[in-house]
Amino acid sequence: METFNIKWSKTIYSSTILVILLFIVITIFQFNTLGLWGLLIIGPIILFVLIYAAYLSPIYLVVTDDIIMLKTLIGRKVFWINDIETIELHKLTGANVRTCGSGGVLGYTGNFYNKAIGKYISYVGNYDQTFLLTLKTGKRYLLSCQNPEEFVKTIKAKIK
Repeated sequence: METFNIKWSKTIYSSTILVILLFIVITIFQFNTLGLWGLLIIGPIILFVLIYAAYLSPIYLVVTDDIIMLKTLIGRKVFWINDIETIELHKLTGANVRTCGSGGVLGYTGNFYNKAIGKYISYVGNYDQTFLLTLKTGKRYLLSCQNPEEFVKTIKAKIK
């Protein structure tokens, strides 16, 4: 079993701190403006957004003989080695369109579209450390970790 940490970029740290501070200010403003009703309306929405972002937020990858497990802040995603078609280092080029997810708060996570890749699901902490995982079903996942070259080499040895 090997563990590969996911290091967040400075942009992710900055975005996360700014958005959480903004959420705090909005909550205080809503409470001061609309009272308890304002807090009861906006509070659950903000809480849902933060929980959803934490559910997708990548922390580390664990590799065993059979699986790759992506650990997130409050969940995990498992990829079976047998289901992997290809894995390659990948540097994103061109525009990325976020269709649902986070573009920097607790990671670059969710559903995206890129002209070179097509539709993909992102669990990225740093765009400088990315690789593309394609499953036999055609689903594509853009992931990142520290030392992505070693990670890709490890997985390629397991899928051949």
